[in-house]
Amino acid sequence: AEALAMIRGWDHELAADSAAAALFEVWWSLHLRPALYRRLVSDPKIIPLLGPGDVAAALDRLEGASGPALADLPSLLLDSLASAFADCEQRMGPDRSAWKWGSLHQALFEHPVGKVKPEHKPAFDVGPFAVGGSDSTAMNGIYRPPDFRLVIGASFRLVVDVGAWDNSVCVNTPGQSGDPRSPHYGDLAPIWAAGDYVPLLYSDKAVDEATVVRIELLPA
Repeated sequence: AEALAMIRGWDHELAADSAAAALFEVWWSLHLRPALYRRLVSDPKIIPLLGPGDVAAALDRLEGASGPALADLPSLLLDSLASAFADCEQRMGPDRSAWKWGSLHQALFEHPVGKVKPEHKPAFDVGPFAVGGSDSTAMNGIYRPPDFRLVIGASFRLVVDVGAWDNSVCVNTPGQSGDPRSPHYGDLAPIWAAGDYVPLLYSDKAVDEATVVRIELLPA
C-alpha cells in the first residue's frame, strides 16, 4: 500500500531528490523487468543473457499482456513492486522521507591512477554527485543496474547565442585542468551535476577580462 501510494503520488520526474523516482527505478530495473523475463523466457540459461533488456519491448509486452504467462499481470506488478519497496528499505533505510534517487544514481569521476596508486584516489577522483534522469530521459543518464552508478551521459553541454557570442554558455566535467593540484581540476563537476552552466566567452575583450591564468609555451 505504501509503495502504491508513492507511485500514484509521483509527478513522473526522475529528479535526484525524488523518493518515488528511486522506488520506480529500483522496481523497473531490478524487479519488474527480471520478473517479466522469467515469465516469458522458458530457458533459465537465456535470462542472464538478456541483461537489462529493451525498454520498448518490455513495455509492449506489459501493455499488451496476453497468453498464460501474463494471465495474472496484476500479481506480477504488485509482487515485484513489493520486492522493490523492500529493496529500497535495504538500500536507503526505513525512513521513506530520506529516500532519494540521487542517493543511488551518482556520478563519480575516477582517475585511472587510483587503480595502481590507491593513495592518490582522494586527490585524483572527483565526486560522487547525485544526478537525476535515466536512459529514457533527456540528459541521458545510463546506469549499471546493480548499483545505479552513472556510466554514460553527456560530459559536455553547450548553448550558443549566435551573433551575441559572449552570451553563450557551456559546462564540462570534471574541470578544465588535467592537473589535480589546480583549483580548476574538478570545479565544474558540481555545476555539471546540478544542470547549470558557466560563461563561454568569445570576444578578445571578454576573454581578457575573465582570464585568471595564462600559460605561455616558448621554444628552447
